[in-house]
Amino acid sequence: MAILATSERDWAERTKRLAARPPDLDIFSQGLVERLNGGWRITEKGRRP
Repeated sequence: MAILATSERDWAERTKRLAARPPDLDIFSQGLVERLNGGWRITEKGRRP
């Protein structure tokens, strides 16, 4: 994510390409990642293989 965040104008395009890969993946509604003030955090569920 650090690479994407620092790519400035390419951010939106790269994010769209990443999102298109696993179409059924929704990291927030599936509880894999939580939004925090100033960023995101991977949950315990998101760390499980």
